Amino acid sequence: MRKILVALLLSVTGGAIATPLKKPVIFSQDGNSDDLLALIFILASHKIDLQGVLVTPADCYLEPAMEASRQVLSFFDHKHVPVLGEPLAGEHAFPREWRAMSYLIPALPMLLRQTLPPRPAIQPSSVTWLKEKLHTSKQPISLVVTGPPTHLVQALTQEPALKKNIKEVFWMGGALRVPGNVLDHEHNGSAEWNAYWDPSATQALFELELPLWLVPLDATNSVPVSMDFLKRLAQQSVQYPVSDLCGQIWAGTVGTIPSAHYTYFMWDTLTAGLFLHPELATWEMLSVKAFSKQPQAGTTVIDPEGKAPKINVATRINSDAFHTYVLELLRQAPIGL
Repeated sequence: MRKILVALLLSVTGGAIATPLKKPVIFSQDGNSDDLLALIFILASHKIDLQGVLVTPADCYLEPAMEASRQVLSFFDHKHVPVLGEPLAGEHAFPREWRAMSYLIPALPMLLRQTLPPRPAIQPSSVTWLKEKLHTSKQPISLVVTGPPTHLVQALTQEPALKKNIKEVFWMGGALRVPGNVLDHEHNGSAEWNAYWDPSATQALFELELPLWLVPLDATNSVPVSMDFLKRLAQQSVQYPVSDLCGQIWAGTVGTIPSAHYTYFMWDTLTAGLFLHPELATWEMLSVKAFSKQPQAGTTVIDPEGKAPKINVATRINSDAFHTYVLELLRQAPIGL
């Protein structure tokens, strides 16, 4: 029977069995621990063709975040993937002690050992590169965004016709039925930080009516980085180098958020994981809008009148199932492929 199936495939494909096309993806992030772990998740998948990495200097400092991104790409032997960033300025800066974490990651021994190619003397701006990539791609591109959506919004504001070349956007941002995580003197506490850094871009993102999959705090609050999970990860780190690297990065997050109001969750890693396997979440189609002005800047809400665009929203996560999936993904990660 197997020989018959192979013969049939060969006859259909003209003598060669075609390799399934990998999904083209652009990863836009803001360079902190969780973002780089999300990058590792994407690189660990056998289904992804990573086209480029965009870095927004929101929850990071730009240069060390770009360096760490290039190191991670080198670790997976993906040195050809470009890393682009520029000194964009959001309306509301992340706390400096959080941004400083971007200096720790490129100093990790496993990443310091990487040999990086010379950086190009001249690179286009992130927005220019994104527009060109969307314009020239032979198939629609997916975007995974784990920082503010500024690059994407600027590109589509300048060239709205590029929307047709976007397959889907997975964005970690917002808070709908739960409190936000912004504690600011001028804010009412309803916003999430990625949405708050550039609230005008957040508002524009929803109004663009993209095929948007939103992963808000409602979902990420279910997936803390627990010590039990880190112990399970440590047990497989001896045998699997990618697990070891992730364990080092996650260990650096323990105690880095000083306020008792904060717990470190799998914000960006959940988003990357759901991009790879959306069935790990319960999704609702909801009408969502955002505000750009204080005291609600960056706040995202369900529109009770249903007039706002409808998007897919991750609402419930099985934490144990997701942790198990992550451990399996990191065991299968292809280094040097």
